[in-house]
Amino acid sequence: ELQDKDFAFTKNELQVALLNNGSLYGMTWEDCKEIIANRKELIYVGMRQDSPGSTKEYFTTKDNLQLQQEIDKHILACKGSGHKISSLQIEKAMERVQKQTGLILKEEQADFVKNFLASSSRAYVLNGKPGTGKTFVMKYAKDTLLELGYTQQDIQGAAFQKAAAIELEQDSGIQSDTIDRLLLMKEKEAATARGEKWNFDGTHARNYDFRGLPKLTRPAVLVVDEAGMVDDIKIKALFDYSKEVSTEEAPLTLLFSGDYRQIQAIGIGGAYEKMANREDGRTPPVASSYLEDITRQKDAELKETVLSIVHDDSVSRSFQLLHQRS
Repeated sequence: ELQDKDFAFTKNELQVALLNNGSLYGMTWEDCKEIIANRKELIYVGMRQDSPGSTKEYFTTKDNLQLQQEIDKHILACKGSGHKISSLQIEKAMERVQKQTGLILKEEQADFVKNFLASSSRAYVLNGKPGTGKTFVMKYAKDTLLELGYTQQDIQGAAFQKAAAIELEQDSGIQSDTIDRLLLMKEKEAATARGEKWNFDGTHARNYDFRGLPKLTRPAVLVVDEAGMVDDIKIKALFDYSKEVSTEEAPLTLLFSGDYRQIQAIGIGGAYEKMANREDGRTPPVASSYLEDITRQKDAELKETVLSIVHDDSVSRSFQLLHQRS
């Protein structure tokens, strides 16, 4: 149970979980200590490096460690395997979109569209604070892709929640569904292609089986919205799906969009933050763009209110600002 909630858990959490599940069978505190000391599935990972004063000891499992390692392998495999488009083609396509729509991108937004479309990676991250126009700029990128010869069917979207998928489709024009439904339908399609019966009882194991899915004949893009809320099991599954259907000439590029500083994944999380976090001099392992300028709030005080939540990780300053405003 613990390994499905977090990548790592404290010794105390592990002991409590063992007692909760084993007390009915006569398990004692000493039994818990012995299990923790001798179970080969448990891996001691030490204390948190970002909390120097903490004395809590953390453990993980071999399954969780393997999950993280497989995501890391996918990230490496994505480099150089994307559909790279020439800068000249991108510039001309963006000019046509601007003439058709009358929309003018801010510099950081235009940089994202250019860098994403010119990237040779099969995975790309668009990280942006709330209100920086992530959905708006994804629509612009979609329109540019259409000018470059992609079709609507080549550009799909997925989100953790149904409401987010509906909003993404309405605001960007990208046909979208929930990540759960996308993965399950692709697994069902793969089973049918293998001539096997697909059974689903409402739950799912850690690994999805996409063997047998047909390879793409055209380059495609899958936008994963609110990616910070997506747990690592599904992040890996999305990479598995992309790998299974991609060819050298027709790759499926994953565009992860979100903000690692907002709501975190329900379940084992951390993959998106690892892909996007560039704080403290970190170099993100995935090709990335960052939107910092808030465009949704035109009022300077409202912008400051939003930024106080993002940077201070506290709502107290925001309430103070709103109170002063009223």
